[in-house]
Amino acid sequence: MYKVDIKGKSISSIKETSLDDLKLGERGDLQQWILKNPDFLSKHFDTDFKIISEELDEFEVKDRLDLLAIDENGTLVVIELKRKDSGSRIDIQGLKYASYCSTLKPSQIVEIYKKYVKKHNIDVDPVEDILSFIGGGESNDEDLAKLNSEQVKIVLASQNFDQRVKSIVAYLSQNEIDINCVEFKVFLDTSSDTLYIDSNKIIPVDDVDDFYIKGVDMEAKKKKSSKLVPQPEEVLKYFEHLKRYMNEEYNLYARGMDHVKYRTFKAGKSGLEFSFEIMKKTKKYKINLISKKSELNLAKTFEKIKNSLDLNPNLEYEVINAEEGKSDWERVLVFVTPNNYLNDPEEMGDILKQFIDSMSPLCEKIVA
Repeated sequence: MYKVDIKGKSISSIKETSLDDLKLGERGDLQQWILKNPDFLSKHFDTDFKIISEELDEFEVKDRLDLLAIDENGTLVVIELKRKDSGSRIDIQGLKYASYCSTLKPSQIVEIYKKYVKKHNIDVDPVEDILSFIGGGESNDEDLAKLNSEQVKIVLASQNFDQRVKSIVAYLSQNEIDINCVEFKVFLDTSSDTLYIDSNKIIPVDDVDDFYIKGVDMEAKKKKSSKLVPQPEEVLKYFEHLKRYMNEEYNLYARGMDHVKYRTFKAGKSGLEFSFEIMKKTKKYKINLISKKSELNLAKTFEKIKNSLDLNPNLEYEVINAEEGKSDWERVLVFVTPNNYLNDPEEMGDILKQFIDSMSPLCEKIVA
């Protein structure tokens, strides 16, 4: 790696090193970095991670799991770390902890997070925080049921992986076990004593087929998500119509799973996304601009520049900052009371597009 002096038109070498050589630890350093910045690992997946426990030892045997997380679909994520070489048994450790965690019920997962929140004195309501992260909020029992321990994701992270581990993980991943190897590299700039670290998912590897746009195998998709309770048929039909309309009319592609009540759209900036949510109890819709990084100061910036934005006069905008929402996420949102509930996807698609257009200057502002 090289550091560039733009003005001087020169580059200087930054040497690769290791946590071992720098006398940095696995639990005290690497684990803490990932605990505070889980996107160090989650950036390699299609969903963010929320850490819900560290050094988890609530099993019938005396074993201790490095980190436990959930992703935005409610799937448990087992994270096993090695600061230098993986050794030849990290794969067994990951599978072992995944088997332990596969027995957890949603209520137990919530209790684990409650203990983590209390231990670290985090100012959130654990249930509300989990519901917000997985897209719930209307019914605790219904939405917490999305916490899925039956198919656990395994993430193994190490500076170097033993060839035997890579062989086993490659075999398991090809046989529908969600197990991944993430390799990290450490670099030291001796001129400023600055440490750099980055990660790369090496297994499963990207296949050339991943770069093709393919038709969706709906049967395979349904089979894969069969353990999750899908939304009602009328909601799924509505989302399918909305998705098609937004794609064809505005070239916006919606993401979402059949078991969640919302669809998201990229905001074009890291840490930001738009979402359209159906509130089944109140029979309203909720349109959000969501910041998943509180340091972006979405709420504060919106209040400063909202008079210069082209806001829809027919919509009442609401701001929720991280403290009010009892989570790290901030939102600018509107609630829409429909004239024809679940029968107006194109009308709501137009309103959603107007909201996205009005918020686009804000997106540009907060990441400038």
